[in-house]
Amino acid sequence: MKDNEEINGLLAKHFSHEPLSTNEQEALEAWIRSNADEYQQLKEWMDTPLETDSLPNFNAEKAWNKIEGKLEEKPRKVLSIKWKRNYSKLAFAASVALIAIIGILYNVKTDTKEALKHYANATNGINHLLLPDSTEVTLYPNTRLTYESGNTRKVTMEGKAFFHVKKDRKPFRITVSALSIEVLGTSFLVDAQEQAKAGVFVKNGIVRVTTERQETTLTANEQVEVANGSMKTGRIDNAEELFGENTTVLTFTRTPLSKAVQEITKHTGIRIELDKGFEQDAITTRLKLDNINNILKELTFICGCKCDTVEKGKYYRLYYE
Repeated sequence: MKDNEEINGLLAKHFSHEPLSTNEQEALEAWIRSNADEYQQLKEWMDTPLETDSLPNFNAEKAWNKIEGKLEEKPRKVLSIKWKRNYSKLAFAASVALIAIIGILYNVKTDTKEALKHYANATNGINHLLLPDSTEVTLYPNTRLTYESGNTRKVTMEGKAFFHVKKDRKPFRITVSALSIEVLGTSFLVDAQEQAKAGVFVKNGIVRVTTERQETTLTANEQVEVANGSMKTGRIDNAEELFGENTTVLTFTRTPLSKAVQEITKHTGIRIELDKGFEQDAITTRLKLDNINNILKELTFICGCKCDTVEKGKYYRLYYE
């Protein structure tokens, strides 16, 4: 059995998705078999959302001092590396991987003054968090964010995040790359994954975006992209795709109409009553659920029936003459 330092190194490489040699893999598997509970706890910590309150207390400075003397010069370069879109392409040395694990688990901490909080998503998935002011944030992979409360709510970030800002008397300001963003209450996406380039995409509300040389105000479905200090504004053409709100589509293949109507009601909350005569009807079609009028037109066309509006937007009746 390898000693603790060697096992720590193997665990670090394992959780940082670095390749292991055959001997290293065998040694790691042997340790896991002998320490199943400890490994499971570590894995659960790795999967814990990166929010301050969900992580154990940890003295990062003490840990760094303990490890720093054993590191070669390469880790110093890694500490200053910029977070990019393809995190998996970063090549960490084994000793650096240990620091990476410490960072993933523990560098999200509250500073000595309670108002400053740090968040990070070093995973390949999307994390959702709630800031102390109840602002909802979606952190995309490889994104870091710092929140400070006071007379103004201040956020600094690197990466990509979607904000649904809680309305408050205090202004909400974000600093990212060369941009300054100010809102009072709105939903918008900030994308600063590339150096010297950033974008702000507004779902609803009003956002003011400022650089050293220019300023613009955006409203719903407007965007601004900044490259090398130059602003370019415009409309958002693919809002549903951009904000992750793809319309639900139901597919029916020789499905009894009664069952199809039940599915439509389940997803839309709109009641569709079938009169007598539909017992043997089955449909084959694809229905987008974004418009009830289009749904009813499709159903009446397929069945050759009529439609009455009992309560607009809530209750309809299909019938044969």
